[in-house]
Amino acid sequence: MTYDDAVAWAPLMFRWSIVPRTVTSAGSSTDTVSTVIGSWQGAPRAVARTALAVVVVLAYGTVVHVVQLVAGGFNPYPDLPSWLRVYFTALTVLDPLAAVLLARRRRGGVVLVVRI
Repeated sequence: MTYDDAVAWAPLMFRWSIVPRTVTSAGSSTDTVSTVIGSWQGAPRAVARTALAVVVVLAYGTVVHVVQLVAGGFNPYPDLPSWLRVYFTALTVLDPLAAVLLARRRRGGVVLVVRI
């Protein structure tokens, strides 16, 4: 699947997660996932749980990359090719950005997760 295919299919695959929904007080949910990611109220539970799992994995990845940067100094990946070093270093910024965008139910979060 190419990037263009992923972008074209993302609205169909994540149609519940991309379209913002409002929940009336009568239809509000007390689901744990919905309270953790408040903007996911109204989405199917499986979609909200998947989004939560991806956000947790991205947060863990952020911690790992920050620890490697702190421990390794200016060049935390000396044995890797330069393009891969740049990629892993960029993930220090891209992972938390994708996590925040996905948690806030933004289309850019889905696209960024697919890209990284």
